[in-house]
Amino acid sequence: MKLRLLILGLAIMLSISGCAGRRRHQYINTHPDLSEEIKESILSRNIVKGMNKEQVLLSLGKPNKKDTYENYFGITEIWTYGDCISNKCSMLYFDAQGRLAYFSRYRSQ
Repeated sequence: MKLRLLILGLAIMLSISGCAGRRRHQYINTHPDLSEEIKESILSRNIVKGMNKEQVLLSLGKPNKKDTYENYFGITEIWTYGDCISNKCSMLYFDAQGRLAYFSRYRSQ
């Protein structure tokens, strides 16, 4: 019984990861104007400055937290991946146009 559950769990994980990979390839194929740097980043699940929110979602998945701030330049959004208090985390800062302007990675000591 445990073996069957383990096999079922592995099959589900593989199918989910396969879907995400297909979505990344489909996005790249339907956006021929993408730079090579952004294409490579999406496929390797990395991020680079200038990516839009959809591209970041394809690369990293959904963030753990989203915060929105209004400032002189417009609305800024900050996405957090991981837990900055007790573990490692990454914080991504999007400008008013929805482009990744800055990101930082933290690791607790």
